Amino acid sequence: MKTAGEKQIIFFVMLCVGFLLATVASLVPFLLEGLSFEEISENPSVVYEGPASSIRLSLFLNHLFMFLLPSLIYGIVFFGRDILKGYDLEKPPGLVIVGMAILFLIACYPLVNLFHYINMQIPLMDWMKANEQNVSEMLNKIIISDSKFVLILNVLLISIMPAVGEELVFRGILQKNFEKILKNGHIAVWICAFLFSAIHMQFEGFLARMVLGAVMGYSYYLTRNFWIPVILHSLNNLVPLLALAMMDTDLTNSMEEGEPFLWVTLILPVLGLPLLYYLHKTINGKRNIS
Repeated sequence: MKTAGEKQIIFFVMLCVGFLLATVASLVPFLLEGLSFEEISENPSVVYEGPASSIRLSLFLNHLFMFLLPSLIYGIVFFGRDILKGYDLEKPPGLVIVGMAILFLIACYPLVNLFHYINMQIPLMDWMKANEQNVSEMLNKIIISDSKFVLILNVLLISIMPAVGEELVFRGILQKNFEKILKNGHIAVWICAFLFSAIHMQFEGFLARMVLGAVMGYSYYLTRNFWIPVILHSLNNLVPLLALAMMDTDLTNSMEEGEPFLWVTLILPVLGLPLLYYLHKTINGKRNIS
């Protein structure tokens, strides 16, 4: 049987292969539109100018090869027929636990905003700002539409698919293995939260996304039910998606540059501590991470 360290190394190799395949696959829709490798390599931002359908297909292929397929292959190799049990997916969570987890996520949003505020005080290089602008314009292009079919497609692409794929990678595999290797669940949570934010390559919200990653990580660490971080991740993506699609309101830019942080809102994370304690008590001896 492979050790957690060996499994981690094998999975990192899988992720590297997946990243290379995702990079190539995500360019296919734009190549079919008539762009060449030379044009894309000289000006990578040209892909953001493509049609919304090509961008959606590109995002789908990127996520499929980078997150979903490596996680599926890992599960088949190391869990076999027990893949649902291996990923802690065999038992759906109770409504009370789901409700408490959602309340905990909401209570943590002021903390997320605080780290977004801190992040905004850090000067970014021009190429980082340009990347943020390109991503924002790309999301607006694919989300804002009067078509209900497009809305459903975006929910699957932006809310559900990332929630499953990214949580499989960062919480279902990496965090669990890091916890075994380091013998410390808290360190494992924050390592994976950092990696979770880093892989998005969005620098303006790096610290805020890291805190969100930690919230997902603790929701899994304390419940040992993989459905919990998937639900939280999906809701976290779904609400701003619906706000932008239906009301043309960008909830991801809730704080303008130079706007003061409302420190009083930090009382919510403090009030959220009892929720965290409750989640901890619900596992009551179920700390097996095999």
